[in-house]
Amino acid sequence: MAGFIRIGFVFMFILLSISCYSQSDFNLSGKVSSSALNGKKVFINAFQHSSRYYLLFRDSAIIKNGRFKFSGKMQNAAESCAVTIEGSNQREEIILSDGATDLFIETEAAEKFTIKYDTEPNNLFNEMELLEKNHNQSLVEKKIPQSERDSLKLLMRDSEMKLISQNPDNFYSLIKVRYLFKRAFATYSIEEYYRVFQALDNKLKNSLMGKQVQGDFDYAFSLGAGSLLPDFRFRTVSNSVFTRDSLSKKLHLIAFSATWCGPCIKAIPNLLELEKKYGKNGFDVVYINMDDDKVKWKELIEKQKISDWVNLCDTTKSPKSDMVLKFNIAYFPTYFLVDETARIIYNSYLFYDLEHSELEDYIKSFLAKSKR
Repeated sequence: MAGFIRIGFVFMFILLSISCYSQSDFNLSGKVSSSALNGKKVFINAFQHSSRYYLLFRDSAIIKNGRFKFSGKMQNAAESCAVTIEGSNQREEIILSDGATDLFIETEAAEKFTIKYDTEPNNLFNEMELLEKNHNQSLVEKKIPQSERDSLKLLMRDSEMKLISQNPDNFYSLIKVRYLFKRAFATYSIEEYYRVFQALDNKLKNSLMGKQVQGDFDYAFSLGAGSLLPDFRFRTVSNSVFTRDSLSKKLHLIAFSATWCGPCIKAIPNLLELEKKYGKNGFDVVYINMDDDKVKWKELIEKQKISDWVNLCDTTKSPKSDMVLKFNIAYFPTYFLVDETARIIYNSYLFYDLEHSELEDYIKSFLAKSKR
């Protein structure tokens, strides 16, 4: 079964100036169980839950008489936050909410600690974390083969979506929708995630984060059927420039991949089979390597015997490439099927289509209509 590799970075439009929005005040107070920690620093790093790479702010406070305190402003009513203690490599995630949050850090030394708290976003967060922990533990203990894990993951995702639906006014529900949409998209179609988002309380949807998530959905939908494929500029094996206008007047599968992506390589035989079945009817594969290692790229072309395809390479590695944002790529491989005018027929980002069965249906349907 083909799979996906998700990209560990943020794909969002540049945010509007924070001053345009009302910010939320927070007060984070804490107690520690051990006097040995007096004088040590507690660190907090707030980040977007959909990406550990997008830091919102950081701060530190000194433990005095077994207590510490943080206060400040944040963009949203709740944000993910990592807590660490000076001298420890441990990192515990909490949901920092607006208003007051009380923590109790239970520890004998800074090296290992547990955090206790009681807020609605944190309680839902803990429930979600426990769900995923039990799922992963079950996979290991029961020695579930890889071939059966996708269906079990779908069941876990169903449980997460049910929890979100049961807590439409909990800010962590919005955080989790954003996380699932940005980081675990392949489990559901965009329409299913959007329905869950739409069912959230209006207060959440009208918040700064809610408007950002709506914007992400809008952009994803803009790359749906009937939309013109965004323009691009890549290099061929002979180092010539290839753009959208270079596409011949036929049906093309635009495949975004990377040399380091196992699922991409695993999917190549499926694409070769599609080309074999439909190539004579006006179907071509444009295979785009989103990795700047040209040596490995050319080795892959030769090893996989795909030299008959249009092989292109980005000159910038994927995390830094503006093409990733332009095509809303959340994981590899990502496929666009476009007609002879470069209009999108199929976008794999909008489907849960691991076996490419829907992709083939769209190819057959288009070619059948073209014959009429």
